[in-house]
Amino acid sequence: MFCQKHQIFRYGQHAGTLFQRPVSLGPVARQPHENDCGLRTSEADVGEGSRFNPAACSMIIDSRKPATDGPETLAIGSRALFLSVILPAYNEEAAIEQVIVEHVEVLATLRELIAEWEIVCVDDASSDRTLSVLKRLSSRLSGLVVVRHGENRGSYQSFADGFAAAKGTHFYATGGDGQWPATNLPRMLRGVVAGADLVVGVRPNKGQVYGLKRRFVSYAFNALTRAVFGVNTLDAGSIKLGIRDLFRFQIISRSPFAEAERIVIARRRGYRVDFVPVEFRVRRGGKATGARWSNVVASAGDCLKCVMFYDVRRRGSARLPMGKYG
Repeated sequence: MFCQKHQIFRYGQHAGTLFQRPVSLGPVARQPHENDCGLRTSEADVGEGSRFNPAACSMIIDSRKPATDGPETLAIGSRALFLSVILPAYNEEAAIEQVIVEHVEVLATLRELIAEWEIVCVDDASSDRTLSVLKRLSSRLSGLVVVRHGENRGSYQSFADGFAAAKGTHFYATGGDGQWPATNLPRMLRGVVAGADLVVGVRPNKGQVYGLKRRFVSYAFNALTRAVFGVNTLDAGSIKLGIRDLFRFQIISRSPFAEAERIVIARRRGYRVDFVPVEFRVRRGGKATGARWSNVVASAGDCLKCVMFYDVRRRGSARLPMGKYG
């Protein structure tokens, strides 16, 4: 279990050490099989893509407080909200500390809406000082979980391992590169308070931040998803906040197209998906990889796989329903 002290975790041939700091985060939401939000936590609901890759994770540093049966005094309506912030990072030593500290500061202002929170940062085998920064932060910040890949696994697997390590009822998937200010979180959270199952951030200023190639790639894949699946994803590669189940779908894609597929599945299953404008900044450091040709080719291949798979399911009795938001 995550909450034991100095426990050695083994992933394939790798071993990782788990550290627990005795610093309280306040009331902790209980996590039974059927939690207070009515969200299932059984293994059957966790898709293959959201499990840890046994050969990929060499270490976990966990500073979360062990769960207790204390009072759930903070809630949205009658539902306790436990928010997991998932941050993948690859060679982000220039930005990662400020990103995490900013999120901690914003989370501290949302106590009336969030009963409990954690930050799960997945270091994708960075070759710079990213891991050193994360280790130092974990020694003084309660609620920070660091997952370390033994080798570079890419954006998809980093998010998948982050989702698998997270314990919240709601997940906030953002970036560790400093392009997504923590001030986006409250406006995303308002969408959940209003009843959305998934809130997707839309970047109105991509034209000022991205170069021509990256803008074209982003536009092309969002337009392709709309044309092929009849679902307007608007900005599939942006930040997202929603209920846990939506981040543990059994996704076919293993490329950046996975996030477009996630929105398609959510809408076809009748989940409410809302879109809100968010702030987007120029990178503070590191190197953007979203428009690499390898990612473009992989995304195109995954799109084709999804067309074949979901078209087959449309013709069969087990097809995914479009739902009122599809």
